[in-house]
Amino acid sequence: MRRNRKARLGDRGFIAATLIPGLAPIFLFFFYPVIYAFYVSFIKYDLTRPERNFVGFQNYYKVITSYYFWNSWRVTAEFAIASFVLVVVFAMLTALTLNQAFKGQKILQVLVLLPWAIPYVVGGSMWKWMFDATYGVLNAVLYGLGLIPSYQPWLVDPTIALILLIVAYVWSEAPLPTLLFLTGLQSVPQELYESGLVDGLNAWQRFRKITLTWLSPIILIVFIWETLLAIRQFDMVWVITAGKPGDATALISFFAWRETFSFLDFGRASALCYIIVAISIVFIYLYFRALKMGSLELKVR
Repeated sequence: MRRNRKARLGDRGFIAATLIPGLAPIFLFFFYPVIYAFYVSFIKYDLTRPERNFVGFQNYYKVITSYYFWNSWRVTAEFAIASFVLVVVFAMLTALTLNQAFKGQKILQVLVLLPWAIPYVVGGSMWKWMFDATYGVLNAVLYGLGLIPSYQPWLVDPTIALILLIVAYVWSEAPLPTLLFLTGLQSVPQELYESGLVDGLNAWQRFRKITLTWLSPIILIVFIWETLLAIRQFDMVWVITAGKPGDATALISFFAWRETFSFLDFGRASALCYIIVAISIVFIYLYFRALKMGSLELKVR
């Protein structure tokens, strides 16, 4: 018995000794910053002031009652909803096109996935150049077609600036949903479409009752993925508009950066980041609930 116990203890010690070198970097570069940021969210950590006092939930209260908090969440919600709708529509149409057999199909598949390989900063710089008021491609095309009397400063108007930011983001994010939808379309049993033809369903009815129903779990995945990406989107906002004009395009993640590097208030920045994390966790929970309900509905059908 004692030998078996010593052997088990020896095995556990050996396993712990082999895991520690691998777990140490994870703790150092992931868990420690997360824990320390949580601690900082409860203290007064302003680089413009020397004191470091424990303030409890005061940082959270200041963030929630700040001038930007609710407006930035409104802008983030508008950005997320519009982006999701456009991404789904564009990705679905593209996937339906790529699902057909035609000459040059493989080349088009590569071109569709190309924006996904371009970093946000590079893609954002390209779109900012296209929207430029002096030499942008958008102005050149519209002016050449006679649709505008002169070159327009598009990014000065709050509504247009947000729309153009959404367009740039959709261009960057659509390839992955397109790939998911294309995979889903190729997995739809052809017997379902044949049954639909026998039942007298037209093309739209077959798409709505068969294709969309089959792809509903993928649409849910795209919804939560795009929502979480929209909440933490910063790169394109910074490169294209920098939150301007005013705060019309300042998403909630942009204010987390501003609290840190403009206001130098690490306490409030950490509190804001944890509020963003908490809301993201709520979305993830709702996603799993919706995905589970969708799976059960598909099994019942």
